[in-house]
Amino acid sequence: NDHNILVLIIGSGEAEKDISDAIQRLKIQSQVILRPFVDYPELVKHICLADVSVNTFVPSLVTDCALPGRVLQSLACGIPVVSTPLKGLISYTGDSKSVVYAPLGAEFVHAVNDLLQNKPEREKLSVAGKELIASKGNWQDFTTEFVELCQSVMARK
Repeated sequence: NDHNILVLIIGSGEAEKDISDAIQRLKIQSQVILRPFVDYPELVKHICLADVSVNTFVPSLVTDCALPGRVLQSLACGIPVVSTPLKGLISYTGDSKSVVYAPLGAEFVHAVNDLLQNKPEREKLSVAGKELIASKGNWQDFTTEFVELCQSVMARK
């Protein structure tokens, strides 16, 4: 119940009603902004408002294989991320120490609060996240690889 914390939730989904109900029940309407879907050109502006980004996917067969775009977008913007431990995301980040992993519940809340109160750690994670994303390549690299792949396939015909 720290009144200095403001939560921005972007987009809608299957949990929207549950989230709205919880906000009402907890009487935290003044601390939560629910924003409908934001077009990609505007999304970066919203992401960059954050001190910490959270990913609360419940680990499952489907989500363990996912690589959540919002996590990658946050890392690319230099926003520290707290996420549930998803196998695909852990595999992607490797030992880069660019994401804080915690299971949902008290440990997750504690991880977010700790990060909000620790600016040097947020700055360290910001650098690590940007470096991780940069190390994975860029659109020019991906385009070149795709063209080479297409040329290789066409040469076999």
